[in-house]
Amino acid sequence: MGPTCSIRRNPCIEVSDKAKMAGNMACNTGQGGLCIPTMGSDFYVCQCPPSWTKDTGLDYENCLALKDKCLSEVCVRGDCISSGDGTKMICLCPEEAYGARCENLRGNWAEWGPWSACSPACGHGKIRYRERVRGCLHGNTCSGGRSRQVEVCPENLPCPDEIATLGLGAEALAPQDAWQGGEARAHIEIQQAFALRKRRFRLLVLILKFVFLFLCAFAVASATIMVVYALIY
Repeated sequence: MGPTCSIRRNPCIEVSDKAKMAGNMACNTGQGGLCIPTMGSDFYVCQCPPSWTKDTGLDYENCLALKDKCLSEVCVRGDCISSGDGTKMICLCPEEAYGARCENLRGNWAEWGPWSACSPACGHGKIRYRERVRGCLHGNTCSGGRSRQVEVCPENLPCPDEIATLGLGAEALAPQDAWQGGEARAHIEIQQAFALRKRRFRLLVLILKFVFLFLCAFAVASATIMVVYALIY
């Protein structure tokens, strides 16, 4: 090298084979690589920067291939996306798969179960709810949708002890939600009978109290009359 050829050639700067790159360029020193020369020859060794590696398509030492983490990591399903510096990757899973490598398959939803009874069972002016659930088949996780549905019951249903207060007829006790079936009807009939017995008991207690007070008043009046009569005669 040099005007008088007195300097031994540095292959990191210049090589005799013009079809090949000099070491500094091939080792990508602009990105942090390092060229280690063997002076007076075309031989050099590259120490590549963290995000770069050798391009195996070239027949000389180099650091010209950007690392791709997806070349060493496998996504079982879906697509692999490498970071800009090639040191990280993620798997983009299709809807039916999940997991770090999309290794798990989601299950399928079973059919919806029947609607539950309304809660509370009755109550004038109260908002009542019912719910139904479904399970996940062939897996712990299902794609899309929910496992539980809740909705407002379609009709208002007074309780038996509210009928007299509201001035409603006995037909108001009929279950207006057809899906409640015979069990709901039987439950309401039991409530109605209990409320009727409760009202009869209260009426009986009231009558007994009235009779007791009447007898007490009659006894006091009789005693008073007898005392007055004795004083006069």
